[in-house]
Parts: sequence; C-alpha cells; structure tokens
Amino acid sequence: IRFARGGGASAIRLEGAEFDAGGGGGSLANCVVADDVLANGNGLAISGCDFGVGVDALELGVGSSFSGNVFRGGRLVAHGATVSGNTFDSSEGVVYLRVGSGDIGVNTYTGAPLRVAIGTNLYVAGVEMSELEILGDDNVVSQCAVRERLFVRGTSNYISQCVIEDGKTTNYSISVEGDLNEIRYCQLANFGGLRVVGNDCMLRDNLVYSNRYGIRLDGNRGILKRNRIGFMTNGEVVAFSGDGIVVIGDDNRIGSEMPSATEGNQVLGGSGVG
Repeated sequence: IRFARGGGASAIRLEGAEFDAGGGGGSLANCVVADDVLANGNGLAISGCDFGVGVDALELGVGSSFSGNVFRGGRLVAHGATVSGNTFDSSEGVVYLRVGSGDIGVNTYTGAPLRVAIGTNLYVAGVEMSELEILGDDNVVSQCAVRERLFVRGTSNYISQCVIEDGKTTNYSISVEGDLNEIRYCQLANFGGLRVVGNDCMLRDNLVYSNRYGIRLDGNRGILKRNRIGFMTNGEVVAFSGDGIVVIGDDNRIGSEMPSATEGNQVLGGSGVG
C-alpha cells in the first residue's frame, strides 16, 4: 500500500506500506504487518499492530506515536516519537530501536539481542537490553540492565543505577566520549571497565568488579569519587589484575579536596596504576 497524502489502514494484513514525503502522516491500527513500513518523515500513529520477524518501521517523523504493538526482530527508527506499551521480542532476531528524540516509555522486552540507540533529550528507565548506544545530548538513562556494552557519544548525559554484565567486550564495558557527562551508581562486571574521554565529567559511586579493567579518564577537570574497584556486590574482593584508576589530563580531582573515608576511591588488587 502506498499513501500519497496521509491516509491509513485498520484491521488488515499489510504487505508493507510507504508514505510519500510530506504526505501529511496517517495511522495504522490493529494490522498484521508482513513487510516494512516506510514513513519518510511523516508523523504516524501506529497502534495494536503485529509486525512479522525482521519487519522494519523506518523514518517515523516528529509527532509519531508507536504504542501497543508487537515488534519482532526488526528496526524501529523514529524522530520525535513517543514509544510506549509495546512488546519488543528479540527471541527470533535482533531488535534495533533508535529514537532520535521524544520519549521511550514503559515497554516489554523479551529475548536477549536488543540494541537500543537513542538521540537527544530522552528518558529511558527500567529497560533490559543487550547493547545501548547514546548518540546525542541531555539524555537520562536510569536503572537499565545491559548485557554487553554501553556507549555514549555526546554531552550532558546522565547514566545512573545501570548494571552492565559484560562477558564479551575486551576493554571497556562503558565507554563515554564527550563533555559534561555523569556516570553514577553503576555496576560493571566480568571483563570491562569504565572509560571516559571528555572534560568536566563526573564519575561517582560506581562499582567495578571487572577482572581486567578499572576506570580511565582522559580529559580535564573531571571528578572521581566514591568508586569501588575490585569488589563484588557483596563486598568480597575479586582477583583484579589491571590498573585501578588511570587519569590523563589537567585539573582532575580524585576523591575530595578534604579527604575522608566517605569521599575517597577504593582500589583493591590492581597490579598497575592505583
């Protein structure tokens, strides 16, 4: 089906749908979607639809809503959309969710290989995913579980209370590029550590029980405090063999200007730089 000027469909089986650029948007409701939906930048309302395995919904424009759908192993690419109440099922294929701006609400995620890439000014909370990429500014990510890695490229992003169970990455499970980013109350396990390349960043109250990498900061005017490296969540010590904390740059602060037991960084078992 091709929609030239807006339009929409309800309660039918779609062998794909394409909206002309500038067509005025439209809606799809309660449809079975067997092939890709191409919005071409239009604002669409898609609700109650069942997407087949590997079927994509691409280029949803500003004002779009994607709600109450079942999405199986495909790509959802939206700009300025509200995404909530959906089931993203990765059991039969990787789900790639990319929302440039807007809001990611409460959704149900099943299966392991979910990749999420977010853009600017988004709030994401309580999501379990295999990989998270933040490619923009002013995002808030809270209480998420990431099975492989978390990558940030942007400024003024806030990452809090996330758990990264990384058994694949060979260096850093959290990698941040950009200024004014804050990473706090996160837990990193298995191989990877935490690396930040940027200025005026805050790394605090993180627990790194990696067995290879600790925390590395490449930048200026950063603050590291109350991070624990080489401890398990229950307080036990791990066989940590790498560098604890490495800082390269100027005017960085490790711990407090007035050292105390509550402000310092604890490094245990590191064989290199502490």
